Amino acid sequence: MKKALLSITVLVLFLFCIMTVVDAQTAPEVVKKAFNVRPGGWLTLHSELGTVDVETTNRNRVNIVYTKSAKAALDRLTQEAFADFDVTFKQMGADVHIEGKFKKGWEYWMKRLHLLQLHLLTIRFEVSVPRQYNVDLNTSSGSISVSDLVGEVRAQTYSGDIQLGSIARAVEAETTSGSITLEGCKDKVAVQSYSGDVQLGNVAGTLKAETTSGDVRVGDVNGAVALQSYSGDVRLDNVAGTLKAETTSGSITLKRCRDKVEVQSYSGDVRLGNVAGTLEAETTSGDIQVGDVENAVVIQSYSGDVRLGDVAGTLEAETTSGDIQVGDVGGGVAAQAYSGDVQLGNVTGVVKVETTSGSITLRGCQSKVDMKTYGGYLHAEMTKQSRHRWTLETSGGEIVTRLFSRVALDVDAQSSSGRVSSDFPVQGSKSKNSLRGTINGGGPLLKLRTSSGDIRLEKK
Repeated sequence: MKKALLSITVLVLFLFCIMTVVDAQTAPEVVKKAFNVRPGGWLTLHSELGTVDVETTNRNRVNIVYTKSAKAALDRLTQEAFADFDVTFKQMGADVHIEGKFKKGWEYWMKRLHLLQLHLLTIRFEVSVPRQYNVDLNTSSGSISVSDLVGEVRAQTYSGDIQLGSIARAVEAETTSGSITLEGCKDKVAVQSYSGDVQLGNVAGTLKAETTSGDVRVGDVNGAVALQSYSGDVRLDNVAGTLKAETTSGSITLKRCRDKVEVQSYSGDVRLGNVAGTLEAETTSGDIQVGDVENAVVIQSYSGDVRLGDVAGTLEAETTSGDIQVGDVGGGVAAQAYSGDVQLGNVTGVVKVETTSGSITLRGCQSKVDMKTYGGYLHAEMTKQSRHRWTLETSGGEIVTRLFSRVALDVDAQSSSGRVSSDFPVQGSKSKNSLRGTINGGGPLLKLRTSSGDIRLEKK
């Protein structure tokens, strides 16, 4: 009997709690407005709270459905905040203005209520505008979405996502803790997200994008690009204008750029396709990999490898503990690797390469060559007659030079503890460790020096 009485008592208390919660809930408020407008006007919607959804229609009319409701039972203070939130509507010519705010102010309620309590309030704006229209949307807490629009878009929210369709004119979008998505834009774009990803389709104008801890993904861009991500990856397809991209702990990837490129990554890789303009790339602890470059190149990597395709202009490359590998170079080369190898293809201009504990390989050069390493070997080919002096020097490795059969040179080769040999007859003095004289009547000086390795002059 006592158990049955206890069960009935518990059931009554449970039903009473449910009825209390239901009674405490605030009934939703729905307001509908409609304004006849002309194409090309502006919808300005600024609200201290709420989600904003904008659709487009073929009618010259702005329709608004504003809904205010509660997600759960509210305490007295939260109910007061619910009642204190007010929305005003106003039309000025072709423009429509909507303002949602707390009568006592956002700061007033933030001091008295936790942000999670304010999130129990559901504010929603559902708006339809003419297809040829402009929107300026701002909400302190809520997401923003805009469908395809033949107009300009300004969107800002502090704690929600921004989703945009295909926009015909300029786009400005900013969110503090959400992501930004844009299908495409036929004008310039400026977007900023502090802790969310940025994903953009094709952009016909210039692009400026920034994120603190999110990735940046972009399609084709016909204008200049400036991208910054502190802890996320940056990926782009084709860029027609200049590109300036920076990330602190993420990678940078680009398929192709038809203008100047400046990229910097502190702890991520840099992977670029073909670049038509000049290239400046820097990474602290990541690799740099680039396709062909049709202009000058400046590369710096402190603890990563550098790999380049053909370079039409000059090349300056430096790495602290990584290798440098380059195809053919149309200009001069100045390269330095402290503990990595350097490999070069055919170089038209002057070559000056130095490495501390790595080897150096040169496939060919028609100008002056100065190659020096303290702990690696030196391999160089002379495929055509050079009119300039070549100097190859190493402290602890061998030197091998491959020369075409009719080459004409003065030779000065010396090894402290290794052998010196030649496939060519040399007119001059020769010993086990040194060779001085001329090949095929003499020409520019080929100076070879090593402390503990062999020297070989091979016929190509």
